[in-house]
Amino acid sequence: MKKTLALVTALALGASAFGQTPVKDNYLFNHWSIGGGIITDLNLTVATTVTPNIQLRLVYDSYSHAVAIGNVFTKDIPEVGQINPYIHSFPVGDEGIHSNGLNIDDVVVTGKLNTGNLNLLMDFFPGKGAFHFTGGLILDLSGNIATISGVPTNKTGQPTMQDSDRGKKEAAGITTDLDGNVNVKVAYGLGTVRPYLGIGFGRAVDVKRRVSVNFDLGVAYIGGVHVYGENYMVDYPHLTKVELNQAWIDNPENRIDDKTLRETLGEDYDETVKWLNLANSFPVLPYARLTINVRLF
Repeated sequence: MKKTLALVTALALGASAFGQTPVKDNYLFNHWSIGGGIITDLNLTVATTVTPNIQLRLVYDSYSHAVAIGNVFTKDIPEVGQINPYIHSFPVGDEGIHSNGLNIDDVVVTGKLNTGNLNLLMDFFPGKGAFHFTGGLILDLSGNIATISGVPTNKTGQPTMQDSDRGKKEAAGITTDLDGNVNVKVAYGLGTVRPYLGIGFGRAVDVKRRVSVNFDLGVAYIGGVHVYGENYMVDYPHLTKVELNQAWIDNPENRIDDKTLRETLGEDYDETVKWLNLANSFPVLPYARLTINVRLF
């Protein structure tokens, strides 16, 4: 009887121990970490455990912040200059434009990155090691990759154009905005939500170590990179987007003075079209990310 009772007790204790996960392996949101890193972007990460083989990450990343850090190291190098924002002044011909209501000598071009993404990622670890597969969604918080603005200026101090001409002066299907500036924007074809797939090494939350390193390599489907100009004449004073692609170049109605846009490009037509078509159709964007994480608890 005593042997039977001892055996039952031993089995009960064994079953109880088998059914209870040790504290360090009880991963259901019990462990959290924060981290940050930079390779192709600057990123901040919050991660948690779900099961021994699944972890979740919420990652904010930005190219513009990474480029801004680059400015710290390159601003004193004349060959590189200022990266973000990019500012340069271009003269308009030898004598400028001083007719037909326009008074322009130079155009100051300002370009700035506007990136900001929120990544919802799930890491699956097929074994007990650090190798993992990652899938998730990238939510675009910016709308545009970059915005480039051309601000007309002159040396006489007179207005570059009359207020009544703003948004009504057209060249190649593009007009100024209601402030008299020309704007071009760059955006992903799949801008709002982009799927992500990748592989990596390391755990964002390592229950055995306080500090861990996580490396990711993957791709996001972006649906091409598209360049847009603006036109206010089509539905004045409302904005109409004009995609700058091969169809825009080949449209005979898009003219600069007395020449079509294709004639204006001349020998540069084939090269311009090649790069525009490549950008418009490029399906994926590669990601590489190295993050150092600190487990909070």
